[in-house]
This record gives sequence, C-alpha cells and structure tokens, in this order.
Amino acid sequence: MSELRRSITHTHWLVMELDALYLPMLTAADVVQTQQLARRFQIEISRIQPILHQLRLLSHHHVVDYSNELWKIEFILIITTAILVLLLMIPVLYRIATALHLLNLGAQTQSLNGIPPPLRINGNDEFSQLAREFNLMSQRLAQAEQSREFTWRNWKTQ
Repeated sequence: MSELRRSITHTHWLVMELDALYLPMLTAADVVQTQQLARRFQIEISRIQPILHQLRLLSHHHVVDYSNELWKIEFILIITTAILVLLLMIPVLYRIATALHLLNLGAQTQSLNGIPPPLRINGNDEFSQLAREFNLMSQRLAQAEQSREFTWRNWKTQ
C-alpha cells in the first residue's frame, strides 16, 4: 500500500511537471524534455498498473467473502425467525385444535345421544362464542324434543 501511495505521488509530480512544460511557446529543447518526461510517466504508470490490478483482485475477493458471510447470516436469521414464529404459534394452534376437537365431540354426541353435555371453552374469542351458540342450540333442540314427545304422548292418549 505504501508503494502504491509513493507511486501515485510520484506520478502526480510527473503530471505536474508535464503540465508545466506545455506552455504556449515550446522550444525544441522543451520538446525533448517533454518526451523524456512522458517516457518517465509511462514507466511509472506501468509500475502502478500491476499494483492496481492486485488491489482490484484483492478487493473483489474481500467483497465476495463478505457477501458470502452476509448470505450465511441472512439464512441463519431466516431459519431462526421461522423457528421462533412456529414456537410462538404453538399456543394458538393448541387453542384452535382443542376448540375444534371439543366442538367435534359435541356434534358427534349430538348425533348419537341427542343432547350433548354443555361444551366448556373458556375465553372470549370466536371459539368460546361458537361453543355458547352450540350449547344454546343443544338446549333448544332438547326443548323441542321434549315438546314433541309431550305432544306425541298427549296425542296417543286421546
């Protein structure tokens, strides 16, 4: 790096020296001096070019390595986020599965025995509201069944 800095500084001085020679009234001696300076300038540039090429390759390798490291970190973050989301969803999924299971049992009991025991789903969400409505429907069906049986018995006795 220090060699590159030294070469760039030297080249800068050569450019300034070359600039100073391009005055409106150049003489033959000035042309020779300008040609010598141009040759020195070309030599200095040819020394700088490999250093700049190595610097570009090195920086490219660093950028590629850093990019690969960022991809690894991003992949780990995505996987970690997915696991955390799944872990946080377990209580919600358990609540949904439990409520659906209880409602399914109530519906099966309703179809087999006629009157299921009241469903007990605690909370104030859609599932507990559905359980209350299911219990209300079961009570109304039981009342309708009792009314039908009462009417049937009265009709038979007459």
